[in-house]
Amino acid sequence: MGHIRLGTLQRSKKWRDVISLLDSDANIEIIAEAAARASETDLRRASDDPFFQSVTQLLVRLPLLARSPGFEAEMAKLGL
Repeated sequence: MGHIRLGTLQRSKKWRDVISLLDSDANIEIIAEAAARASETDLRRASDDPFFQSVTQLLVRLPLLARSPGFEAEMAKLGL
């Protein structure tokens, strides 16, 4: 799902390295480190994007709200 909206995948050397690691069945920590390095520039840009900030804040708050009483009411306040 969502693959139709993905667009063109990154073709930088860093992302090609990530794909190579995935193809080689490398250790998950090594793959995660390579993916983090490959996404640094995009994440730096995204941190200035108000939509990204809003979604990130929501993703951080949801688990905390789910543990507290009144979860449904808090979700309603958020429009969810």
